[in-house]
Amino acid sequence: MNQPVSKRSLNLTLGTVQLGQQYGIANKIGKPNEEEAINLLTYAFLNRVTTFDTAPGYGESEGLLGKFLQEQKNLLKNVPKIFTKLPEIKVEETASFKRIHDEVELNLRLSLNKLSLPVLDGYLLHNENNLFSHNGKVIKSIALLKQQGLIKTIGASVYSSEGVRKVIAAGCFDMIQVPINVFDQDLIHSGLLDELSKHQIKIYARSVYLQGLLLLPSNELPEHLKEAKKWIDLLREIASENKIPPYQLAFCFVRDLPQIDSIVVGCETLTQLKQNIEMETVPQLPSYVMLQLMELFKNVPRNIKNPTMWN
Repeated sequence: MNQPVSKRSLNLTLGTVQLGQQYGIANKIGKPNEEEAINLLTYAFLNRVTTFDTAPGYGESEGLLGKFLQEQKNLLKNVPKIFTKLPEIKVEETASFKRIHDEVELNLRLSLNKLSLPVLDGYLLHNENNLFSHNGKVIKSIALLKQQGLIKTIGASVYSSEGVRKVIAAGCFDMIQVPINVFDQDLIHSGLLDELSKHQIKIYARSVYLQGLLLLPSNELPEHLKEAKKWIDLLREIASENKIPPYQLAFCFVRDLPQIDSIVVGCETLTQLKQNIEMETVPQLPSYVMLQLMELFKNVPRNIKNPTMWN
């Protein structure tokens, strides 16, 4: 019996860290050159990818996007949504709101200048430490910049459950970027994905391939990640049983979570980009497969599922 095709519209966000610097444990190609990167951006935008995600910490990414946006304005008079991020604010904890706000606004204007934009579609805290630091002044600062019309939506890029709870409690965020993948299901089992949805905070899932770890054959694992072998082999076994590639199983697991608003994917090549875009036509995973993945992978060790703990 054929499975029903997913009726849920796939909303992809193109992450551009790979276009600005070499990134990811499975990246054997390196950073594409400027012409290749512009071609990737153009193909993505012409094929329903309407949001691009960047950050000052992504090497040459912001500048590259700025060139692309200028070309796009000249050609089609239409541009994608752009999200970028505020680098960690490290001024002294006792600094005045004006001192912090000046620092935040300076970073924002530097990004706007590189991107050749007057207003940002989305601005996110890049380091969740700033959710807790400076007595909330960093949060108040980006909220003020939104109020002043320099930003349309604000959010935070978060790693921990504590960070997610802080985003909800702050009451001013429009969106959040969080790691969700087959190995990292903490937000699913804790109920925090549901909480974010209830508070109408848009959820952008990143790290669906866990920086490429989920795509590596277990015999190619680096020494410090050998412990991941049994989990990778299990994932490939389930993919084989269901006659789908492992990358498709990993992607569709996140895509088919009802709370997810968009998936942030990166790529180094046009082939990778096309694979991700083509996921729109892939059938939904059967409910028993979703439940199987949730059960079998809910206790993956933290030192495997959290890249900050990779040595």
